[in-house]
Amino acid sequence: MLVAYQEVQVFPRLHLGFRQILIIFVRSLTGAVHKGDNLMNKALKLSLLLLTLTTFLITPALAQTTGSISGEVRDEKEAVIKGANVSVRNVKTNDTRTTQTDSDGRYRFSAMPVGDYEVTVESSGFAKYVQSGITLVLNQQATVNATMKTGGVAEVVRGTQGRCATVRVVPAARGGEKH
Repeated sequence: MLVAYQEVQVFPRLHLGFRQILIIFVRSLTGAVHKGDNLMNKALKLSLLLLTLTTFLITPALAQTTGSISGEVRDEKEAVIKGANVSVRNVKTNDTRTTQTDSDGRYRFSAMPVGDYEVTVESSGFAKYVQSGITLVLNQQATVNATMKTGGVAEVVRGTQGRCATVRVVPAARGGEKH
């Protein structure tokens, strides 16, 4: 006995292109839909279209709101400093990220939101280095190289937009000591 059967497509429009989705959307808004379409199919099509459009519109916007900050940390004799602690602080939100330099003295902070930043570098035997005035713009790859000066923990080297100044912090006098 030979049995004939009919192939049934459960989701006949599953692989729709953007143009086809747009046509369905326009037809559903204007009421020019197929006779067999019921309210549930219309709602499903509209939901699918809105989800697709939202995905296409939001994804590029989210991808373009960041930049990166990277650089090298060296001493005054141009030797790399590995294992230095590098912190990046967003001046407006006070969010801070921290990393250490690699064996080549390099560091990198990726996917940083645009804004104003301050970079701080610390390593034992060196004065603390602070670079402020860093404005990260859309898709920018900012480079902040730090030159560490030998010194104690009470010394801070400040860099601002290409200028460097040494600020010496004097610890408070202890007990009967006088300065």
